[in-house]
Amino acid sequence: MAKISLSYHALRETRAFSNLVLDYIEGKSSLREAFPDNTKVDSIIEAAQLQQVRDLSIRHGVANRIHELYACIEEPKIDTQQMERLSHENTRFVVTAHQPILLGGPLYVLYKLSSVVALAKRLNEHPNKKDLHFVPLYWVGDEDHDLEEIGHCYVLGKKLSWTPNQRGATGRMLIENAEEFLTPLEAVLGNRPESARWMRLARDCYRNGITLLEATVRWTDALFGSAGLVAFSGDDPRLKKLAIQLWEKEISERFSASAAHKGGEKLIEMGYHAQITPREVNLFWLEEESRMRMVRREDGGWQAGEQYWADDQDIWHQAEANPGKLSPNVVLRPLYQEYLLQSAAFVGGPAEVAYWLQLHPVFQEAGVDFPPVLLRASMMLMDAAMGKRRDQYGLVDALLFQSKAEWIRYYLDQESESGLSDLVLLDNVRRGYTRLSEEAAEIDPGLRSYVLAELNKVEKSIESIAQRVLKARKKKNEVQINRLQQLHDRLFPDGKPQERHDNFLGWVASDTKNELMDHCLNHLDYPTNKLALLQLSE
Repeated sequence: MAKISLSYHALRETRAFSNLVLDYIEGKSSLREAFPDNTKVDSIIEAAQLQQVRDLSIRHGVANRIHELYACIEEPKIDTQQMERLSHENTRFVVTAHQPILLGGPLYVLYKLSSVVALAKRLNEHPNKKDLHFVPLYWVGDEDHDLEEIGHCYVLGKKLSWTPNQRGATGRMLIENAEEFLTPLEAVLGNRPESARWMRLARDCYRNGITLLEATVRWTDALFGSAGLVAFSGDDPRLKKLAIQLWEKEISERFSASAAHKGGEKLIEMGYHAQITPREVNLFWLEEESRMRMVRREDGGWQAGEQYWADDQDIWHQAEANPGKLSPNVVLRPLYQEYLLQSAAFVGGPAEVAYWLQLHPVFQEAGVDFPPVLLRASMMLMDAAMGKRRDQYGLVDALLFQSKAEWIRYYLDQESESGLSDLVLLDNVRRGYTRLSEEAAEIDPGLRSYVLAELNKVEKSIESIAQRVLKARKKKNEVQINRLQQLHDRLFPDGKPQERHDNFLGWVASDTKNELMDHCLNHLDYPTNKLALLQLSE
């Protein structure tokens, strides 16, 4: 592996995670008492050893679905032995999930997939695993219908968009006019050393006439197949029929809403926030060109779009006859996932960890095992030029996650000829006046308020002077400050953490040593509760 520079930072430093997620991963006692304490590798192994496969027909159904999905690839990178293990009783899945987002989406999707690969590898190397085998699995949320969210990505600051004239589940949509995003992608990657290689892959995976799900499976296999990762989709009427008891319970009892509310109330009692607001019924009715929310009417009937069913029995007969038309929303989708997969662990992003914790009572109510829930890996990338600029401006690690204004203030203070910042000077004045007020009060207590009132006037005057001085110093150092702001924009594009904005193609197109992908596939330290800062070499 090429030599890259790695440093690690506590997630609290990043200012990008909620208190709930931070407290959970740090093992706060109240959360450990409320939720299963099984997120350590040893605990995952122990729980997997005790896990009983619920129904072999489900396991075989999952395996068959994966084999069907990979039939679209002429020479898949995943080896046949890994595919053969899918239906074995001693196989356990390590799962992450995400919508089939264009060209892989933001960097954090890459990190999610890398996390399950790394965790499965670590579990497979564990001395106590016995005859178990762990397979990393990507649940493709292809029933999602939010095209605005998944139909774009940002490569080197350029927004690439896919705007098909189709509706319904996005995974079923056909790729049409792929050049709508492939041509601008080629232009933005330009003549970077690895551009041609990655463009060939993009054109091979995102072909006109195939579905977005198929494109995602091809893309996933190209990037992670050699590491054993399999892509999976639950949008299959046969699998939904196997989970028929979940749909029956939801239709007859509307159980998920009350259970999710209970989970939200538990979080609120602990000082956090409810992460999701469940609906009375947490199912959609899925047609080829639509995905409509199912609503139970006041008259006892059911409605989805313009379709109407007279009562529970009527809708239930339709669901039994057409289980593929039932589509779970954010409340029931994790339950459906775990009913099918019985994961050894689930790896999610910050928002997912938060709402999975709220859904704990939903799993309990349905009698489905709640898996160990882990936070995905987080990373921040710098190329060699960015690293040199950081060193040039003396940006110590403690400053990395602070605002542009804080960066600029730090730089200007470092450049100050006097060696004293405006804030230090103001603090010195405050200390002087405070001492003076105490000494004056010993002579006459009434003088304390007088001195402090004078301090208030002086503070306003100094702050006014400081603002003028700061403006002048910024103008004097305009070129350096612009470069500093450009560096901040690379780390926090549009004010967001880099991993939630940038697509990885903008990074790998110049990565001649394949350092980023090599790190993600082979050297990722996971699980860990730290952010990794990767500085790629020249």
